[in-house]
Amino acid sequence: MYFIPDNRDGFEKLASKISKDDLIAMEATGIYHESLYKFLDSNGYKAIILHPYQFKNISKTMNNSKNDKLLITANEPELV
Repeated sequence: MYFIPDNRDGFEKLASKISKDDLIAMEATGIYHESLYKFLDSNGYKAIILHPYQFKNISKTMNNSKNDKLLITANEPELV
């Protein structure tokens, strides 16, 4: 798990760890997902916003998979 700050520096760190071929799914969290979504979208990344219920179900599926690459959150202290 990687933690990023919710600002441009954090978003650029995230961008350095992902490919524009990746699909980035994020949970709708009030207004907190909006700046990251705008950053990704304006820089050519594929991003989707999911309802928290959808995200929870997908996260459960991914945690049982051997293919999940990263789980990133902006709600914790920075570790990247």
